[in-house]
Amino acid sequence: IKNHSFENDSIFSNDTLGWKKSGDINSKINVIKDGVIGNKCLRIKSSSNDSLSIWQDVVNVIPGTYKFKGFIKNLNLTPEIINKVNLYVSYKYNITNQSEMVEQIENVTLMEEQQSWYEFNVNNIIIPETAYNVSIKVGINILETDVEIYLDDLQLILNSNYLRSNLIEVLYKVRNQVIVNVNSSIFISDENPDLFRTIYDVEVNPIRNIWIIVL
Repeated sequence: IKNHSFENDSIFSNDTLGWKKSGDINSKINVIKDGVIGNKCLRIKSSSNDSLSIWQDVVNVIPGTYKFKGFIKNLNLTPEIINKVNLYVSYKYNITNQSEMVEQIENVTLMEEQQSWYEFNVNNIIIPETAYNVSIKVGINILETDVEIYLDDLQLILNSNYLRSNLIEVLYKVRNQVIVNVNSSIFISDENPDLFRTIYDVEVNPIRNIWIIVL
């Protein structure tokens, strides 16, 4: 997920990649310094006059089992309006020898009137090995209601035997492990027990078709 922790203030500046929005004529969407991971997060103050949508189409998806997770804070999400707010991950794909496209949407279970950050998880997002034309979208829809919501560190994680490390934009050190990045999610493996490096940047390793850390 591009700009998953909203450290880049220009979240809607790219027309082809990253976050997109619609229906925000009267609503206010901005990045503020109140993040769980890093310094910043996304604040959404929706209007009852808008049907607001914010989403991102995730690119370079490979088959596997994924998890969608992140942090959310919703100050005035009452029982009367909770059904008007939908944080979701949706995915679709074709399967070899099957004519119809498979489409699925998974909604995050939200908590009412949370003044503090809490973590959400959507597990078992399965993309079969025989799938092609795969697309995954993450986003939030708010239907004509006044509500204030904060989002941070939205991640789409490919499950494996790896231990994931957060803070992609922050410099830190890892001992006795190799760090690789698959589809914009950082993972740690034990393939090189001698590695002790500081992370500065990432680049593509064409031999293994993964992302690796370079110095």
